[in-house]
Amino acid sequence: MPCLRTTSSKLRLATTIRSLLKGDLGLRGRVVLALGRIARNKGYDLLIPSMPPVWERFPDACLVLAIGAPDPSSDEVRMLGELRAIADSLGIAERVVFHHFIPGEQLADCYRAADVFALSSRCEPFSMTAIEAMACGTPTVITTEGGLWHYVQWGVEAIYANPNDPDAFGHSLCDVLTFPQVAEQLAENGARKARSSFTWTAVTQRFLSESLQAIQGKAAIKRLHSSTAGRRTNRVIPAAV
Repeated sequence: MPCLRTTSSKLRLATTIRSLLKGDLGLRGRVVLALGRIARNKGYDLLIPSMPPVWERFPDACLVLAIGAPDPSSDEVRMLGELRAIADSLGIAERVVFHHFIPGEQLADCYRAADVFALSSRCEPFSMTAIEAMACGTPTVITTEGGLWHYVQWGVEAIYANPNDPDAFGHSLCDVLTFPQVAEQLAENGARKARSSFTWTAVTQRFLSESLQAIQGKAAIKRLHSSTAGRRTNRVIPAAV
C-alpha cells in the first residue's frame, strides 16, 4: 500500500459531514452503498452474499441498495423480490435497506453519506455510478468484470475485486471500513481521478487518442503487408529444367 498522507483533522471533518448526511437520510452505522438501475448484470445478487465478512467485523453496518425506480416495471419488481429472497435466505434481511428511488438532486448527498461504494457488476463496460461516487469523495470498490478498473490505481484511487468471489469482495469492503487513513486516501485521490480523467472532455480526448493509435497501427500493418507482398513479387523464380 502506498504511503498514506492525511491528517486527523481532515478525517474528523469527513466523519462529521458523513454522520450528518446519514441522519438526513435516516441511516446509521457504517453504510455500504450500491446505486443504479435494476438489472441482472449489476450483480446485486453477488453483493448481498459478500456482506457477511463485513458484519463479522462491523455489526452496526448496513447495505443500502438504492436501486428503486420511480415507476418499476414488472421485471424490476420481480428482480427486487428475488434480491429480498436472497437476503431472507441468508438471515440478513434486517441489515439490507432497499432504498426508494434517488432523484438527481439528492444523489451527491447519498454518495457522500456512504462509508464505501460498491460496484459489484458481473458485466460492466464502464460505470457512471462508480465515477460519480469517486467524484463525491466516497471510497469505492470496483468490479474486475468490466472496464473501469483498468483505469484506476489499486489502493490509491480505488480498490477492485472480483464480485464472483463473495469472500474476496467482502474483505475488500472491510479493508476500506477498517482503516480510516486508507479510506481517506481513496476518497481524496479517487475524487481527483474522477474529476480529471472522467469528464466528457477527458473521455473524448482519450477516445481520440486511442482511435488515432488504432488507425496508426492498422496503417503500419498495411505497409508491412505491402512491403512483404512486394518482396514476394520481385523474387526470381528459377526456370524449370
